Amino acid sequence: MSFPLLLAEEAAGTWTNMEVTMAMGGLIALIAVASFVVDRLVRRRTALSVERKPPETEKLSSVLLDSQGATSLFDSGELHSRLQEAIEQVERLKSALGSTENEKKAHLAQTREVARQLQAAKAASDKTQAELAFIQKRIRYSLNRRAPNYGGKLPWEVPAFRPLDGDERRMPIIAICNLKGGVGKTTIAANVAACLHGRGQRTLMLDLDLQGSLTNLYLSDDAQDLAFQTRKVIGEFLSRSFDSELPNLIDFRHDILQDVRSGLVPTADDLAYTEMGLSARWLLRAGRRDPRFLLRAELHRDRITESHDAVIIDCPPVMNIFCVNALAASDYVIIPILPTRQSTVRVPVLLQQIRELQTNVTPHLKILGIVCNRSFRENLTSDEAARFETLRRQCLDVWGEDVHQFQTLIKQSAEIRRMEDEHRPLGPEDSMFRHFAALTDEITDRLPAFCLAQGAAAEVEIEEVVV
Repeated sequence: MSFPLLLAEEAAGTWTNMEVTMAMGGLIALIAVASFVVDRLVRRRTALSVERKPPETEKLSSVLLDSQGATSLFDSGELHSRLQEAIEQVERLKSALGSTENEKKAHLAQTREVARQLQAAKAASDKTQAELAFIQKRIRYSLNRRAPNYGGKLPWEVPAFRPLDGDERRMPIIAICNLKGGVGKTTIAANVAACLHGRGQRTLMLDLDLQGSLTNLYLSDDAQDLAFQTRKVIGEFLSRSFDSELPNLIDFRHDILQDVRSGLVPTADDLAYTEMGLSARWLLRAGRRDPRFLLRAELHRDRITESHDAVIIDCPPVMNIFCVNALAASDYVIIPILPTRQSTVRVPVLLQQIRELQTNVTPHLKILGIVCNRSFRENLTSDEAARFETLRRQCLDVWGEDVHQFQTLIKQSAEIRRMEDEHRPLGPEDSMFRHFAALTDEITDRLPAFCLAQGAAAEVEIEEVVV
């Protein structure tokens, strides 16, 4: 009797020992068979697990299984979509890589440009250091000399000097100069210019003296204040000329002597500061122009030579940048002196300094003559004559040729002081006028014949008035 059958038999009331024994044996056999089957299944599963894919693949496969256990990994539409996404991702990576390459190239180009700029900056720095060393050397040299060397050649372009020739330029430029103050430079400049004006010559006067004596002589106090306020003064003209503005000197001219034929370019109290600034710029080589030739560049222009017949420059009693400007622009120099030893000893010094300027600054400059001012009589005393003879020999040694001495002597007179108080030069009604008229005759006789020719008719009229 089988075990199920025994279990199914409900009719039996009680089991016999034999039946119980048989039932237990069947149950044991069933448990043994079940154990054997389970053992075989476990072994089989273990063996299969060795051959299975890596856990990552198992995990990926499990993720790809759908709810019924079917996989969508091998579905063609899904595969194409995923491949397309991968391709797009690759393209994005390639694009990002290309941008990175472009940025790398740009950075390399910037690095090269920075390196080039650094190299240029180093070259500029080296040049600046060299220029600074040169400037320091010049400053030390000037300090050791106790005066700047205005005769040196510089890299700036020098304005051309237009010599007097009768065609292009008939207007003489005359500088009144001495390295000693108080010798009457302003008196001679003002009255010679007035004589030329009276003879029909359109005369332009420039006041370069720091004291401004010529300005005080010709302009009233109110006129001087107006000139300073409007900056129509010589210092302003020179500053603008150096700063590349190229102003017109005629715009700074003030009409004098009751008409517009002649004029004065005045000075102001701040001229000394202008001179210091230009001298420092010259010493430091600052700017595009040589400050020694600012007046030459303007006075040799047609707008000046065609509107004036003569230029008279009242120079300062020191060889500064303004004095060098006057000499560099002028054709001639007149040297006023007093009949004293202190006055005459400065003349050879002036000639020596002009000689040092001749090579690069004043190659065309000539000494028109020496005039004696403030003598006590119209003829020299024996002592004065001996002193003038000594001066003549000294000038010959320095200049290399005789320096003319004007025969006309300007006597000491109270009329000169009164003239200055009245802000005017001498006129035909003044007794001292004839002395300056005679000096003007000597000056014009020493000029080329074509100079000052158009005023000859007026000259006769003035001489008749004087007589």
